[in-house]
Amino acid sequence: MGNRKDSGFNSPPSLDVFKYTPFEKILPFHTDGSKKEKLLLGAWRSGKTVASVNEALALSLENKGNIGLIARMTYPELRDSTKAIFLEQCDPKLIARNLNQENRIVLINGSEIRFRSLDSPHKIESAEYGWILIDQVEEIPEETYLRILGRLSRPNVTQRVMLSTANPPSISHWLYKRFVKNRAADQLMIQLTLYDNPTLPKDYIDSVEKLPEDMKRKYVYGQWG
Repeated sequence: MGNRKDSGFNSPPSLDVFKYTPFEKILPFHTDGSKKEKLLLGAWRSGKTVASVNEALALSLENKGNIGLIARMTYPELRDSTKAIFLEQCDPKLIARNLNQENRIVLINGSEIRFRSLDSPHKIESAEYGWILIDQVEEIPEETYLRILGRLSRPNVTQRVMLSTANPPSISHWLYKRFVKNRAADQLMIQLTLYDNPTLPKDYIDSVEKLPEDMKRKYVYGQWG
């Protein structure tokens, strides 16, 4: 989390407003400010999206006037999942204006968060962002990812970073090549299992443990296909 002195969200930047406390395995996603690309890869309900929207919110609060992007492949998925989770996690008193028709939010410190689908990535190519979050990044082509990464150019912010979440695709996917085979020093991948999230109810865990073994590999153990 750049220059944050704490190891979590109990004391966020000058405001005690976070509803979220990260569990241990996910802490480096928030505390390692040396990485330009951070990927949370894992099982169903392993806490990927909740962690990523809280990290995005923290980056916006730390940098007045920052502009961030939350994106997903299609707008219905963005609206019904990622944006909904962000609004659940963001304390309403942090929002100065919710411009729903424009799919953007302005926070009380002047930072702006935009919500965009990636089925037409050229729509975002004229902007300069301080941070970008792509939820379910495995759904998009590598070319789209690289084009969006090129928009991470906003000046005067403490950290420019690409945040991503994914369910594990197969090892032939570009994500495996980028974050496993050719991982660079400024890239971070945290691989999560269902059991890493201590908040899940036992009946939910019991139900997914009954999945076929090939599905459990991906959606319970968070392993590459």
